[in-house]
Amino acid sequence: MKSIAIAAMIFAVAWAAAANEKKANELIQAAQAKETIQGDLKGAIASYGQAVQEAGANRGLAAMALVRMAECYQKMGDAEARKIFEQIVREYGDQKEAVAAARARLGATEQMPRRQTITLAWSGSKDVRAARVSPDGRFIVFTDWSTGDLAVHDIAAGTDRHLTNKGTWKESQDHADPGLNAISKDNRRVAYTWYNSKEKRPELRIGNLVGAFDPRTVYHIPEKEWIRPHDWSPDGSSLAVVVITPGGIRQIGLISVADGSLRILKTLDIYGVAGTFFSPDGKYLGYDYPQSDSGVEKDIVVLSVDGVREIRPAAHAGINHMMGWSPDGKWLLFMSDRNGSMSLWGVRFADGKPQGAPELLRENMPAAPSVDPAGITQSGALYYSIEGGQDRYRIQIADFDFATGKLSHAKDLSQDYLESDADAGWSQDGRQLVYKSLRGPGPVATHEVIVIRQMETGQNRELYPKLAGSGPWRWSPDGRSFITAGYDLQRRQGIFRIDAQAGDVSTLLLTRPGETSWFPAWAPDGKSFYFMREYSKTKDFAYIRVDLATGKETELIRRRVLAQVYPSPDGQYIVSHGIDEATNSRTLLLIPTDGGDPRELMRYPSGVSPQDLADTSKGAWVMRGAWAPDSRSFIAYKARGPFKGIQYVDAEVVWRVPIDGGKPQKLDIDSTVRGLAPIMLAVHPDGKHAAVQQVETAPQRDPEVWAVENFVPAVSAKMQ
Repeated sequence: MKSIAIAAMIFAVAWAAAANEKKANELIQAAQAKETIQGDLKGAIASYGQAVQEAGANRGLAAMALVRMAECYQKMGDAEARKIFEQIVREYGDQKEAVAAARARLGATEQMPRRQTITLAWSGSKDVRAARVSPDGRFIVFTDWSTGDLAVHDIAAGTDRHLTNKGTWKESQDHADPGLNAISKDNRRVAYTWYNSKEKRPELRIGNLVGAFDPRTVYHIPEKEWIRPHDWSPDGSSLAVVVITPGGIRQIGLISVADGSLRILKTLDIYGVAGTFFSPDGKYLGYDYPQSDSGVEKDIVVLSVDGVREIRPAAHAGINHMMGWSPDGKWLLFMSDRNGSMSLWGVRFADGKPQGAPELLRENMPAAPSVDPAGITQSGALYYSIEGGQDRYRIQIADFDFATGKLSHAKDLSQDYLESDADAGWSQDGRQLVYKSLRGPGPVATHEVIVIRQMETGQNRELYPKLAGSGPWRWSPDGRSFITAGYDLQRRQGIFRIDAQAGDVSTLLLTRPGETSWFPAWAPDGKSFYFMREYSKTKDFAYIRVDLATGKETELIRRRVLAQVYPSPDGQYIVSHGIDEATNSRTLLLIPTDGGDPRELMRYPSGVSPQDLADTSKGAWVMRGAWAPDSRSFIAYKARGPFKGIQYVDAEVVWRVPIDGGKPQKLDIDSTVRGLAPIMLAVHPDGKHAAVQQVETAPQRDPEVWAVENFVPAVSAKMQ
């Protein structure tokens, strides 16, 4: 009985195999009919694919179906043909006829016209930063900003794993740089910047991408502000890096992987370098860099690795972003708006110089908030990442009734979609408006410009002060300069004056160790200024008045909580929020600038636990919004945390608060303006107009990584 059962089982298996082979042959015949008679190549491809599945153990039948499937792709000009022919050569070596046909077709695919494709390679979570693809196209290395760990995504498997395991932010403030990482050309190692919170310094580290991560520190210098790896040399011996000095100056350099020695090739200035890429022969570095102080228009620059020779192979007065090199080194690839929209361009490159004019490779690349190069694979696929959007600020000039809060006849001051405008402030005579303009390609703004608008003519002037960061800017009483807090080019924090005509910078005060200086504002006589000082050791704040002639400082008040300094137009008062620990309440205070005792104007429940009473990032706070020109009242509004750099107005709680002890009056700010909160008002000196700051909230989307293929004519499939 046992032998009969075995025989029956063998018969059943043989019968099933024969049935599958029959079905596979039928599918192949049907596919051939679709291919040759109906001209339905896509249908034929689907049938050939089913035939491969049904062929089972019949490798000859499966190889034949794959050959014909690849031929259909070849007729369509699709690069998938090459992948299938390579699969046949690699996996069906025992099928000599099919392998010979595949080898012959592989030669033909080098010259065949190929259809460009653009595909979504990965949609990560909202916490993905700095995505880079491995040269073999298998992995995407990124920073997981939910923990600060370096992580890797397996494209084929669709899985993620952490390379570092620091735990949560609460457990450790160490973290991988959310800006860049770099993967070696042999796909085995990844270079990244790691912030060592214990030593308070960034460190350039290298770990293994496959197997045990086993990281080691290659380079660190405590006095350097930051360092980022951009690319590996083809031989794996060095890393192209950008060093950001304490003064904000950028330097392009090469770091030896073996001994960590740094060689600076090029010292630039305070503007960023988006991407730096080795040419496949290792002789050149390509990067993009601003053409002027505006920071938006960029040129592509090619620098020899000895730092001696530099050329601009695709000069154009517009936006140009370096994307990389083709694997054979014959094309330098970049994004540009030179045809009216952001498109992919290339310039043929040989012997260290361009060979002709740039050529359009793919028109109208997908519109995105931020497109960053993620790498070019050995097969010639260009990967790029699209990050989530960034809110855009807009300024409107409107008629304003201070008594009722009504806004009307609002007109946009911001015209250019590439701008994000904020922090408006009127000159004392009301004839000029200063504001900050953040600019960049697409909705992500990257460069800061000071704009001065002449209200009578509508003309703008732009200033590019030599500061590593500043703002907001407050007019001097004579309208000739601004006062601001920021950092100079030596990265020293302090208070600075900016000439309103030339943009020249002079230092008024440098911050002492253990302190930070914030929110300076002129006194009405122009002979002194106020600012808020933060003490890091005691964690409290003080308002300070500084005599400009003598430098003498006078402390007006010191508290655990104070708001930014914004004196009344007559210079007699500053309004600030405060706290009352005895009742777990928050308050609104009127503080005399002559040093008198503060007076409480409003009191309200904190809505938070006593230990969070002084935490300005939590709960609701009543904030001063704008002074009336006569200094007898001001607008206050309730803002709700948690705050991330912006204060969201509670639509139901906006008041006009008199300073003489009268009852606050609830206002009804026009909803068509207020609906685009947050709202910030800069009231004109005539009290009848206002500059209104709004925000256009960017649509939420998770970061994505896309791949473009077959965009370069006759691109080599092998990395040199």
